[in-house]
Amino acid sequence: MVRIALIRHFPTDWNAERRLQGRTDRPLTDAARARLAGLALPPAWAEAEIVSSPLSRAAETAAALAGGCRIRLDPRLVEQSWGTWEGLTVDEVPPDPHTGVPAVHRLGWQGAAPGGESAAQAWARVRPALARLARGGDAVVVTHKALMRIVLGQAHGWRGPDGGSVEIKRARLYPLTLAPDGTPHSPGPPDRLIPRPQKRATQERATQGRATHGRATEKRDVDADREPPKAPDTTAPKARPITAPEARPNTAPEARPNTPPEARPNTAPKARLKTAPEARPDTPPEVGKGPAPEPQVRVGGAALAETEPGDGGSQAAEDGAR
Repeated sequence: MVRIALIRHFPTDWNAERRLQGRTDRPLTDAARARLAGLALPPAWAEAEIVSSPLSRAAETAAALAGGCRIRLDPRLVEQSWGTWEGLTVDEVPPDPHTGVPAVHRLGWQGAAPGGESAAQAWARVRPALARLARGGDAVVVTHKALMRIVLGQAHGWRGPDGGSVEIKRARLYPLTLAPDGTPHSPGPPDRLIPRPQKRATQERATQGRATHGRATEKRDVDADREPPKAPDTTAPKARPITAPEARPNTAPEARPNTPPEARPNTAPKARLKTAPEARPDTPPEVGKGPAPEPQVRVGGAALAETEPGDGGSQAAEDGAR
């Protein structure tokens, strides 16, 4: 026997306003997403396949509970259609003309909203979906309140859309067993969702090969917190960036004050003055030490004393020579 657990989607804005949603596709509220993010399936259902209605409020709930694993969508699990009543609050639905009670509570097994679907019609489409689940393994089915009442009513043996006195609450799993033809029976007590661990168990939501990801998904989850082994490095060694050596600031070396080096006085080597020998004072020569006789020039047999040009005596000599 295969076990399944039915769970209702988390709330939308129309749920808060008590409007009939039926096939109208409304997303979860932000508050519902935040609450759902902190919850997980209990251990008894942690490895079950997750199947969901394709309406976004159910699919979002299923994806959050799947913890990243694949979910399967089945259109036969959508909500019972409320026809023209969708979008109305329960109090806005026209009352039953005989009792004055809102007609939504008096439809029975065959009654339907205008343009909607009866409980009998909803059961006829959902039973083949249950028969498919019966050929597999344990599954969590994320669906809608009216459809859950119909299935649970069949499990309890009640011929009605209200599931007898079963109260369907949020964040609860309603387990039952499927016969090979998909007939539900042996309903068990509801099981609560549990707080999500801060660090999720590594095998969370693995499906033991029944889900599409199978064992590969499980292994990925197991190794999620463990550093993978290093593969042999087949790449060329990482080249160091070709960069110019770090340049020192492009500044001239600190210059000393731009003054010529201290020069020794630019003077020629001290020259001795070309001066006539120091003349002795013009004093009469000492006796016995007269000056050397001046050389004489003889002209025409006469001896002349050599004189400097311009000397008055030159002219006389010249005259004497004529």
